[in-house]
Amino acid sequence: MIPIRSSFLVACAVAFGPALAAQTSPLGPRSFAPEDYDGEVVVDVVRLADLGLLADLQRSPLAMLLGKFRDTFGFDLEEVERVRFAIRQGHGEGEERVRGQKMWVFEGGPEVALGKGQLAGEADSVGDVKLLHDEIGAVCSPRPGLVAFEPKQYGSESRMTGLVDGTKKSGVPCAALLEITTKPGVIVSIATVVPPGESLRMPGVGPDWTDAADRITAMALRLNAEPGAGGDALAITAVLRFDVGETGPALFQTRLKAALVEAAAEPKAKPIKGLIEAVTTAVAGRDLVVTLPLGAGRAASGKLAQAVIFLGALVLSPVEAVAEEVVIEAQPEPEPEPAPPPPPVRRR
Repeated sequence: MIPIRSSFLVACAVAFGPALAAQTSPLGPRSFAPEDYDGEVVVDVVRLADLGLLADLQRSPLAMLLGKFRDTFGFDLEEVERVRFAIRQGHGEGEERVRGQKMWVFEGGPEVALGKGQLAGEADSVGDVKLLHDEIGAVCSPRPGLVAFEPKQYGSESRMTGLVDGTKKSGVPCAALLEITTKPGVIVSIATVVPPGESLRMPGVGPDWTDAADRITAMALRLNAEPGAGGDALAITAVLRFDVGETGPALFQTRLKAALVEAAAEPKAKPIKGLIEAVTTAVAGRDLVVTLPLGAGRAASGKLAQAVIFLGALVLSPVEAVAEEVVIEAQPEPEPEPAPPPPPVRRR
């Protein structure tokens, strides 16, 4: 027999459970994503702050971008704990990239909310979720500490309202992206699927690629930190995933090693020669893994900016289509310029 107290609790749960659940939105960080998205950026802002990297960014030329961030959203990046950006990259004729669906999600403390910055307009409510449509996009806050932002895409319909009212479902990463997305513990991760047309335009590949069947299908860039005696040791890792893996990783590794030797011998590269010579490569199944150790402490912070530029020049061309979305702010549709006035009539 069920005790009276337990039966009373069960009855309360049945009677009042739906009402209590209705008071809190079920929407979470994973509720906002494009359909079958194939590009993703994830930033652990708390780890950046703990390692002193966020403070370094605030003292760097990138501080201007951080100021734009606050002007737009009304809260500082240091008030955010985690940033996720997902994009379904459009591909036009010839597989060149065009603008596709995208979604930002910010998680943090109670300061991460609507009502400030450029997105401080009059918000509607769908249930208990605040929803605002602005000239730069749609933004909603299911609860304090969670804000989702969909930049406006001219010529395409916003998915935000449908995600909030339940008429649309949040997307999931496509299979190729899911295979290469980062494991827990990575500080910064950028991952993207590489379409066939773009894989042949990558540095080190080109039209003379001998095995067109074993092309690069996806790639990722990660900033990792491993505990050590002198503090957390930072490293940048680039992972190139090949379609088959039989010949592609080894062939690309050979070309990359030759490019590194040539780069180290270049007089203009003398300031970063140490970084170039520290790069290691390894073939792991279908992957080519390129690693650049940065060390620990303040020295690691000084190397980080140089390292990003250096590795970017080597292997990150397709990632630019994803990474550029991190710093490009959605702009209002330009207004057409007024027609010039007619020339004055000359009187005789």
